[in-house]
Formats: sequence, structure tokens, C-alpha cells
Amino acid sequence: MKKVNQILLVDDNPADNEFHTLVIEKAKITDKLMCIPSSRKALEYLRNSITTKDNAGARVPDLLFLDLNMPAMNGFEFLEQLRIIPDPYKRKGKLRIFILTGSLNPDDFKLAMEKYGDVITGFRLKPLMDTIFTDIVEHYF
Repeated sequence: MKKVNQILLVDDNPADNEFHTLVIEKAKITDKLMCIPSSRKALEYLRNSITTKDNAGARVPDLLFLDLNMPAMNGFEFLEQLRIIPDPYKRKGKLRIFILTGSLNPDDFKLAMEKYGDVITGFRLKPLMDTIFTDIVEHYF
């Protein structure tokens, strides 16, 4: 299986982050896994990694799993803000974003695909299971 340089989990739920970390680490396909439980802090990390000329300390992840239901800024607001970040070094194109949510609301899926289809790569329901994760890696990397 191919290696993914860096994966970022953006979810405010510590239990979900712990479980998803175990699934990702078990697959042994990345050396760098980050969990940022705040959508605002994750957006700031991405802003720095996308717009800073020397981004060695804050690289753009290859794969980002984004929860929808978070305080302060939900996943859709996060995507809106990500969209407007300038991309002077053409780094956004390498980022694969999957919404990873517990929401069973079909309107969330519809909104994600219709309004944010240009930003996201896919939409999956929690929890991230081994088969789902390996399918994503095999298909997109």
C-alpha cells in the first residue's frame, strides 16, 4: 500500500480522535498523523502551511478528515474559510478532504456534495473503519 505523508484529523471529540488514530496507525501508511480538536486552530494551521513560503514546520497534509458538527466553526464554515485562503504556492491541490461525520441527515450529504464538491474529495460516516480507510488510501493515493 502507498504511503501518505501526513494526515490531519479535525474533530472536537476526543473519543473519535482516539479511535480514528488507532485505525490509521494500524494501517502503517503514514509517519505523521496530527489531531487538531479545534476547527479554528486547524484552519490557522492550514493557512500557514498554504501561504508561507517556507512551510517546513507546517506542511500541507495529504489527507484531512473533517467533522461537520463542531463548536465555534462547523465543518461547512471551515470549508468556506478554506476556500478563500490564498494559494500562492499551489498547495491546496494536493489536499484530499473527506468529511467524516456522525450526521445521518441527508441534507448534510447533499449540501456537502453540491456546494463543496470542489473542495472535498468525499463524505463518509463515522466511525472510520479499517476497510473505509484502506479504500480511501488505495483509491486516492
